[in-house]
Amino acid sequence: MVAFDDVFPRDIDEAARERHTDAWTGDVFRIQFALEAYRPDLAQIRVDTEPTGTLLVVGLDPANRLLVDELDDIVEAFVMPDPQEVAARDSASYDSDSARSGPRADDLDELRRRSGR
Repeated sequence: MVAFDDVFPRDIDEAARERHTDAWTGDVFRIQFALEAYRPDLAQIRVDTEPTGTLLVVGLDPANRLLVDELDDIVEAFVMPDPQEVAARDSASYDSDSARSGPRADDLDELRRRSGR
């Protein structure tokens, strides 16, 4: 599992590629869209943690080189000039309260199915 922080920036300024505010996430939130496009086999769990969300990615295979091999195309497709279009928090799989109780059984089954285990 890999965790990405700052996937739900609160506003356009916080999501800017070039930092110009105290609170800043940058455009790391775009990783979820790149993974959806290039690695739909991976399970993504978006958790609405404070202040700016967390993305958990499950089902990684260290032998899979697709993201490395396609890096130039991914950067071209997903790196955007400012201002950034901010990802909606309502796309979260869990809010921070329900995340504390852990994934539901059906979610774990889906993660296992996707990872082939």
